[in-house]
Amino acid sequence: MKKCFVNTGILVSLLVLAVSTVAGVPVNEPEACCPAARFTTAPWWTSRLAETRSRILKAKGTCYDLVLVGDSITHRWENKANGAAVYPKLQEKYKVLNLGSGGDRTQNVIWRFENNGELDDYTAKVFGVMIGVNNGGKEPEGTVEGVKKIVGMIRAKHPESKVLLMAILPHGKNPRAGVPMKTINPALKDYAEKEGLVWLDMGEKFLDETGEIRPGLMMPDNLHPIAAGYEIWLAEMCPVVDRMLAQ
Repeated sequence: MKKCFVNTGILVSLLVLAVSTVAGVPVNEPEACCPAARFTTAPWWTSRLAETRSRILKAKGTCYDLVLVGDSITHRWENKANGAAVYPKLQEKYKVLNLGSGGDRTQNVIWRFENNGELDDYTAKVFGVMIGVNNGGKEPEGTVEGVKKIVGMIRAKHPESKVLLMAILPHGKNPRAGVPMKTINPALKDYAEKEGLVWLDMGEKFLDETGEIRPGLMMPDNLHPIAAGYEIWLAEMCPVVDRMLAQ
């Protein structure tokens, strides 16, 4: 009687491929695309999740003019040391839902979309997306893919909505030489143009003639805008959103 021998290495590989295919997850998906929570690294994150979900449920069924997706720079529209003095002007123009969460990377936003219902129980006319600065510059291609995945999730859940994709703001020393402005933003612009998104890059408004951050626009970290920086954001974004809502 002949014995049948199974190549266990091939079998394991086939099983992994099968699981990946069933889950709809590419085998070599970059870290920036893989949903990740921050419960241990940022304990306060839990309260922000609860706060955001509570807001959505309290106004369940609302149609928002503008939903902002991002990290601390978006979150701090509501912070009195940053954009809180300017935020009422935005809210006077539009019904706004702020989905910013401090410190988030693309993978954290993806987790929130999948696990905290942040795309559920409402409709939206425009999504404004600015994310990726916290991913750092080591894997720019992965960051771009993470942003693409976020936009894809928005479009899948909200086909009725338009998407305004915003460039990562300049930050740090010599911002133009940094990976976000040099590599990530150009790639996101190309993606936006190919996919029919609206692109907004207001970075030059934050820079002086030497290419450094203009004084009086950001906190000492040269990353988080203060009120004057949010005034620029307001002035640059609102005409674009107005056109999108009018179409």
